[in-house]
Amino acid sequence: LTCQLDKIQCFLYGIFVMRYLFEQTFFTRTLFFIAGDILLISCAVFLAFFLRFEGQIPEIYWNGTLYAAILLALACSIPLFFRFNLFTLSWRHVSTRDVLLLWRALTIGFLLFGSLVILLKGLPVFAQFPRSVLVMSYLFSFLFIGILRLGKRIFLQLSPRGDASEKTSV
Repeated sequence: LTCQLDKIQCFLYGIFVMRYLFEQTFFTRTLFFIAGDILLISCAVFLAFFLRFEGQIPEIYWNGTLYAAILLALACSIPLFFRFNLFTLSWRHVSTRDVLLLWRALTIGFLLFGSLVILLKGLPVFAQFPRSVLVMSYLFSFLFIGILRLGKRIFLQLSPRGDASEKTSV
C-alpha cells in the first residue's frame, strides 16, 4: 500500500511540476529561450563544421575541438543575451528592435569567440581551427535564433483565427 501511495504522490508531483513548467510565466519563457538558444548555437556550430568538411568531420575535430568551440561560442554569446535583455521580450511583440539587439549581441559574441580562438591557437584544441566555421556558425546562429524569436509572431499573423484579445475594432 505504501508503495502505491509513493507512486501516486510521485505522479501527482510530476503533474504539478509539468503544469508549472508549461505555464506562460516570465520564468518559463526565459527558461525556454535560454534552452533554445543553447541548443540552436550548439547546432549552428556543429552544422558549420559539418558543412565545412562536407559531411565528413575529421577525427581531429571530434577529439575536443568541436566541443570546445561549442562551449566557447556559448560562453561568449549567452551572457551577452542577458546583457542585451534578449530573454525578457514577449513573443507576441518581437520587433525589428529585438532583431537588431540579437544581431548586436551575436556580432559582439562571435567577434569575442573569434578573438579567443585566435588567441588560443597555441592550444592543441584550437591549433587547426577553420576560420570559415566562425563565419558560418555566426550566420546560422543568427538565422536559427531569429526564427525562434519571430516564430510565434509569424505563426500568429499567419493563423486564420486569432484570440479575441488580439483583435481590435475601429
